[in-house]
Amino acid sequence: MVEKMSRARVLARGGGAAATAIAIALALAGCGQQQFDDARGWLAGQPGVASVDGSGFFSGFQYTGTLEVELEDGLDEAEVDALAHETGRYLREEAGSGVQVEVVEAGGTVILEVARTREDTDRALAGWRQLLADDRVLAGRSSGEGSEAEVELSVAVDAFLDHRAAGAGLGIGALEVRGTPPGAEAGAGPATTLGLGEDSSCLDEGEVVALLREIVGDPRLERSRIEPCEHWTLATGGEGPVVDLAERLDAGLRGAGLAATGEVEAGDGGPERRVISVGGASSPPFAAARVLEAAGAGYDLTDPESWQLRGDGDFADLAAAVAEVPASALPLQVQLWGGRGWVSGPSGRIVGLAAEGDRVAASVPELRELRLDPGTLRVSFSSREIDGAAVAAGLDRARAWSGREVSVVFSSGTVIIRDGVIVPGELREGGRDEAAALDFVSAWRAAHPE
Repeated sequence: MVEKMSRARVLARGGGAAATAIAIALALAGCGQQQFDDARGWLAGQPGVASVDGSGFFSGFQYTGTLEVELEDGLDEAEVDALAHETGRYLREEAGSGVQVEVVEAGGTVILEVARTREDTDRALAGWRQLLADDRVLAGRSSGEGSEAEVELSVAVDAFLDHRAAGAGLGIGALEVRGTPPGAEAGAGPATTLGLGEDSSCLDEGEVVALLREIVGDPRLERSRIEPCEHWTLATGGEGPVVDLAERLDAGLRGAGLAATGEVEAGDGGPERRVISVGGASSPPFAAARVLEAAGAGYDLTDPESWQLRGDGDFADLAAAVAEVPASALPLQVQLWGGRGWVSGPSGRIVGLAAEGDRVAASVPELRELRLDPGTLRVSFSSREIDGAAVAAGLDRARAWSGREVSVVFSSGTVIIRDGVIVPGELREGGRDEAAALDFVSAWRAAHPE
């Protein structure tokens, strides 16, 4: 059976029907090239089509291609509508039941996603014309499910509210407006996205709209997504403080009586990333976040019962930051991510656990990663040339094995130690570090006879 997939779109490069183009992209398997050629011929024979251009190619067992269709000048709305509906019928009835209609992204254009049903295509056409009539729209897409638009960030809130109001009258249920920073190319770079969730009634309240304008107007915002009545995800992308923005959002949500929640994040990932939750039933740990920021620690405080701290140095440095937080503000658990892995445990014990982790990191040669909590320790290595006896001596010297199950990970297998005694097991023969693993076992057993 031939597996078929196609995509259909209508692109607008200007404000009038004469500047409109239709494109169908076919991605087909088996005899897909014939299907592609059939679509070219069908499109060329449609009223109002001036020319059809495009080509395809084989990719593995699939044939993929794009057909760009230029329309004749002077077509009115009814003629464009008729061609869109007929394209939908063709995809539904002639291209095959396996055909899927999807949008093909095109920068700098407003795209109409052709739907299988007449009702969905009518909604898509209505939303498409709404986007075309708005000079603020740099790029966009309209389908039977909703509309997407890209505008400059300075007008994002106004465009979002305007299209929400207009879309309600057109029966368009979903809306997404992407605000692009000044000077950024449409479709590229960081942006703030405003979207309608299942409930958008809060936007009828002036306090919510004022909060939305205030937050979106913060020049630090990047890569953020806001569904005002449900969830706010704000990302600054920089290394500056994030607590002030989180406090402003939290106070705004609570002041407006919103049940919405959110996260505020700073940093581009890695040790400097900081994220804190706002809204909801729990009070965010803003005071603790300030202490951690002052210490230069990265953190994730989204779980009220378990925090994560990150840095690229010793575990003790992160634990010292935790120790500065009042005990009443600490969660049950804390996990410290350092330059050599992580240490995790109850917040009241984290300083001692961090010291154990640092001793292991300093004592075990060729260490790649360690993972330590009150009941377990796992170590792995970064080199193929491992001195098994030296690893055994270093691990023994660190004393972190006492009272824990220890996993010493070689490529030839994992050596398990419980209560200082190696658990019988097998190592794979021929592994690149088999000799080192055997040396480790011999050295450990000599120091800890069973």
